[in-house]
Amino acid sequence: MIIKYVFLAIFISLFFYGLVRPFASIFAKLFLLVGSMLGFLSLLGAKYVTEIALLVGVENATLLYLYFGLVTIFLFIIITINRFDEVNGRITKLTRKIALLEKKLDNNK
Repeated sequence: MIIKYVFLAIFISLFFYGLVRPFASIFAKLFLLVGSMLGFLSLLGAKYVTEIALLVGVENATLLYLYFGLVTIFLFIIITINRFDEVNGRITKLTRKIALLEKKLDNNK
């Protein structure tokens, strides 16, 4: 039982940490906030989570966790692909600048 309270305290701490800490990306902040809320709810008990699921319009808590998990996975994949494309664009720009600078150095010699 003490472990449950320890994890509840951890999820509450993570939630408030997510509110206070400045993040470079709004998605990282949302992942931390929503993840800490879901972790907190999962420890409260099946009764409360089932009531929340019914309020949202889902049959039971299991399906609610499944849907949230799938949405989280797909968002993570989309954000990762977007970051990868952004880094590739930066690498391309840097490569072009280096090539132009090398060309200028060769012309000056």
